Amino acid sequence: MSGTLALIFLLWGPATQPGNPPSYTRSVLAPGDERYTLPPNTPNREFYLARNRLQQGYNPQGGTPVGYDFSTLPANTLPECQSYLRSHYRFFEEAAESENRVIQDARCVLIPPGKILGVFHDGGYDDAGKQVDAFALLDIPAAPKQEGPACARITYPDWPQEAQEDNVEGHVDARCEIYEDSDGYRRNRNCTVVKKKKNNHFTELYDNAVLDFVNIACWKGEPSPDPQGQPHLWHYDFTFND
Repeated sequence: MSGTLALIFLLWGPATQPGNPPSYTRSVLAPGDERYTLPPNTPNREFYLARNRLQQGYNPQGGTPVGYDFSTLPANTLPECQSYLRSHYRFFEEAAESENRVIQDARCVLIPPGKILGVFHDGGYDDAGKQVDAFALLDIPAAPKQEGPACARITYPDWPQEAQEDNVEGHVDARCEIYEDSDGYRRNRNCTVVKKKKNNHFTELYDNAVLDFVNIACWKGEPSPDPQGQPHLWHYDFTFND
């Protein structure tokens, strides 16, 4: 079965202030390169590794446990994770106790494609004071739907970088015939730049930027096609400062 492997610990801690509810912490371990190593003959080596993994794995934000955002899990399959948890649970238990915490729950989880870990609020409670499910899996949010064609999201000329000299200002006027296309969006055609006065040696670049824009852009609403077929005058100012 495909998915993202994770070992998730829910740890209980005493209240931060008298009268407050107990505090909860989530720690997430995931497969990856080991960031914290100790020589094999180090005294209490497994305890120190477990404590470091708990500390490195504290995770309130949620998301997909991959890479260096999470602590290292020395397992790559669900059975390997479960075996590791059984054989090393006592070290994690001792590590939690050394920080005045108690493991409330520990699970190996295979997060299926399209799912992510939910956010775990600081202390383990949401804004309404309800305890958060440390193991909750949520659907990955869909990308926002873009309304209309790409041309409707182009709103201004893309002035060329090489033409953005310090302390330069001016304007470009373009005259276009407006028509309504079969998709209901209005567009320009037969566009020409109206020459008035020369700004600087980048004038042609400014003119081309406006022509590219008016020939690509589309919109709904005003301005609308002229009943007599008269062209519309577009005016664009530009100012570049240091």
